Amino acid sequence: MFGSKRKRQSRTEEVSPDALESLDRVDLLDVANTPLTAVEAFAAVRPTAERYGDDARMYLVLSADVNPTGLASSWEFHYLFPERHAEGRFIVCTGSTSTTGQAELHSIVMPFPQPGTPEHTMIQSGGYMYTIVEQAWQARLERILGLPTAFHDSTVAVDEMKQAGHPLFSGGALRLKGRTLPSGVAVWEAVTPTEIIHTPFGLPRF
Repeated sequence: MFGSKRKRQSRTEEVSPDALESLDRVDLLDVANTPLTAVEAFAAVRPTAERYGDDARMYLVLSADVNPTGLASSWEFHYLFPERHAEGRFIVCTGSTSTTGQAELHSIVMPFPQPGTPEHTMIQSGGYMYTIVEQAWQARLERILGLPTAFHDSTVAVDEMKQAGHPLFSGGALRLKGRTLPSGVAVWEAVTPTEIIHTPFGLPRF
C-alpha cells in the first residue's frame, strides 16, 4: 500500500508479495548528507532493491547535475523484477534534494501492468487474458538489458571523458546516465550541447 514512513534503513527485512504497489521513504542514517558518487549511492540502494527478488535487474542509472568531480546530490536507479512482474525506481537524495535535512532513499515499486493503465483496468474487470499480459512482460524483459552491478564510478566516468578532451561543463549543468546501448554495450552517457559522449560502464572481467 502507499504511505510515507520515516524509519532507519533495514538490510534484513523481507518484502511480502502484497508490497508490490508501494511508495516509501527511509532515512539513510549511515549516509552523509552531501553529494555522492554513483557507487556510494548504489551501495545505499542495493540492499533494498534486492529484497524484492534475487533476480533484481538494474537497467538504468540517472544522476542529478554532477559537479566537475562526478558527484551529485541525487541518484536514481531503475530495476526490473522478472519473477514478481514488477518495476522499481530507487532514488537517493542528499543536500538540497532531501526533504528532511539528511540523506533519504525513496522507493517506488509497481506491478506490471501499472495501476491506472488500460491493461490493468481490464485485468481487474476480468476482460484481459493473463497470457497477453505475460507475453507483454516477457517482451519487455527481452527488450530491456540489465547493467552490471560492478561498474566504474561516476568520478571515473567524468575523469575519462575529460581526459579524452571533451569540454563537459562548457554548456552548463551536466548529468550522467548509465544505460545499455542497442548493441548490448553498457555505457556511461553524458549529453552536451554539441555531442553525446560514452565511456565504459562495467568493470572489466578477469
